[in-house]
Amino acid sequence: MNLKNMLIVHQGSRVATFDNARALCMLYIVGWWHLQSYSKFGVPTLFNDFLDVTYGILGTFMFISGYFLAHKKVRSIDDALLFYWQRIIRIWPLYFIACTAFLLQISGGVDLESNKQYFLSLVGLSCIIPPAPYTLWFISMLISLYIITPLILFWQNKMRIAICVALFVLLVVARLLYAGLDERYIIMFPSYFFGLVYGSKSEGNFELKRPVLVMIISGMLFGGLSILKNGLLGMADVLSAHLFTIYPFIILIVAISYMIGCHWNWINKILYYISYASMCTYLFHRVYYGFLRNRVYHDKFSISEAYMIVLPTMLVIAFLIQRIYDLVIKAIKEKSMSDGTT
Repeated sequence: MNLKNMLIVHQGSRVATFDNARALCMLYIVGWWHLQSYSKFGVPTLFNDFLDVTYGILGTFMFISGYFLAHKKVRSIDDALLFYWQRIIRIWPLYFIACTAFLLQISGGVDLESNKQYFLSLVGLSCIIPPAPYTLWFISMLISLYIITPLILFWQNKMRIAICVALFVLLVVARLLYAGLDERYIIMFPSYFFGLVYGSKSEGNFELKRPVLVMIISGMLFGGLSILKNGLLGMADVLSAHLFTIYPFIILIVAISYMIGCHWNWINKILYYISYASMCTYLFHRVYYGFLRNRVYHDKFSISEAYMIVLPTMLVIAFLIQRIYDLVIKAIKEKSMSDGTT
């Protein structure tokens, strides 16, 4: 395989709308929200305290994950075991490397405080047994959700909805009884199951009718609920506040992504490659940013350094890690199939 073929990633059965949404959300997280901690610019209060963009972004990730897993068929124990194996191969080896990089403090900072925190992160318990580490908490939460997902996928239609609601109620009760449960778990939980339920009613090809109208209405709802959240609920009531604002934001970002997919093909192609590398971008960006700041620049990045050097190279590195990993897994599978037929 030559270098050109290695770098080409075929879209296959991927859905452009959700690739675009995933890429836009990832650019916000690693190119704005987290990057400002390593740079000489800050996030305006409008984004930080008012519009609730970050939780909407994370909720969108959860929704997309649930949407695609909704099409997995789980009708037996063997199906459930296959589901677990596919999730392990997809996430865990790369996640293990990222956790280990955090533990070894390659970034030059204290990313994981103890071996206990490292182990809890690896097995998906860091959001249940505190403290939850920066960045890794989100993947740890996903792992714990994947454990119970086959139980939900076994059921269809109204029964699936009923199980999702029952699990959410149990989670809220658990939070009331046990303060160690990370409240972000409850905030993100419904977004994931919203995807599982909505995705089960989809045929695979996502279509959105009247996307401009959907975009306007969802944008107005998001802005209006953000005003209510800050004016009436207040930031102290974090749980209920975020639960109100996440869902119109998910609809808004999906509508924007759908519009991009329909009208701007060149942007669509760029976002596809960013989406492909999104998991590795998320896993390794803090290690990379910290390494550059603490061991190379010995100072925070200027705006030009952040956006002309740091972020572009991070995206390229993440793409290469993901691509090499996928090719290795593909080669192992092909060899295994070949050995099985000889």
